[in-house]
Amino acid sequence: MNFIKQIEIENFFSIKNRIRMNFESSDYLIQNHSNRVINFNNKFYNKIISFYGANASGKTTILKSLVVVGAIINNKKDGTD
Repeated sequence: MNFIKQIEIENFFSIKNRIRMNFESSDYLIQNHSNRVINFNNKFYNKIISFYGANASGKTTILKSLVVVGAIINNKKDGTD
């Protein structure tokens, strides 16, 4: 099973300072919405993640970083040589 447990971004487009996002589930979600979490090595992670915020707050930059990481993992080029 492949999924992202945590991501750190630094010096990527508009994100200059390091940010870290951890996708571990909260105790509330584990206890009240167990169908929304994955148990992996006795840790619980969210199945669904959403990003929200003001315009120009970095939501698209975070998603772009995930695309870049996915391309690196899959060893693919983006066609912008």
